[in-house]
Amino acid sequence: MRASLVNMLTAPVSPLAPLVSAVDCQWSVSLAKLVNFLTAHNTGTGGQADVSVTQDWDLPQLMVGANGLLPNHRAHQFKVIGMYEFSKEYRLAGTLIAASGRPKNCTSYYPTADAGLYNGAYYYYCGIAGSGTAPGSNGYIPPSPDYRPSPRGSQGSTPWTFTLNLSFAYTPNWANNNLTVQADVLNVLNRQVAGQIYPRYAASRTEADQRFGQELSYSTPRTMRLTVRYDF
Repeated sequence: MRASLVNMLTAPVSPLAPLVSAVDCQWSVSLAKLVNFLTAHNTGTGGQADVSVTQDWDLPQLMVGANGLLPNHRAHQFKVIGMYEFSKEYRLAGTLIAASGRPKNCTSYYPTADAGLYNGAYYYYCGIAGSGTAPGSNGYIPPSPDYRPSPRGSQGSTPWTFTLNLSFAYTPNWANNNLTVQADVLNVLNRQVAGQIYPRYAASRTEADQRFGQELSYSTPRTMRLTVRYDF
């Protein structure tokens, strides 16, 4: 399910005015059990890079707690767009984009070590599951005190992202304004925040995974681009 509310405000300008601006505000909710045929939050962390190896359709236990905020959910997004034309030859443009973070997950082993279950931290539980056998049985190890259900997207979110992009274009009169030389600077402030967090709490039924909570990816750093275009 996806719900969104978009509001667009554009500055009223005359055909000769040099300034054009717009503000876009969006609120959205992305809820489901699955994004698609892949487990998106596990891609690049040991699984689900291909439809042929996905696990989600194999066991009903994998669906327990799977309904929740999807990995691409961003509750709030704001975009400010502006362009100022100094003359027919020179113009400056920019965008400022602010977006709330993506949801974080905590996955672990299933509470019981039933025959046929995948032996991995693929289930929507958080903490150390213990042996998963009956209390009092040989080799029984109880779960950790903090072991609990952990529905999809219930572990907070990654930080907000703020991205400023600037562009300067030169369209010379001597080329009949058919030539455009443009320089773009993306992520001018070079803000780099975590976009994905390692979600697996446990390395085994009785041991924690030291990688849990580590950053897996960051926003793209500052990038510069030069473009030359000729229209004819």
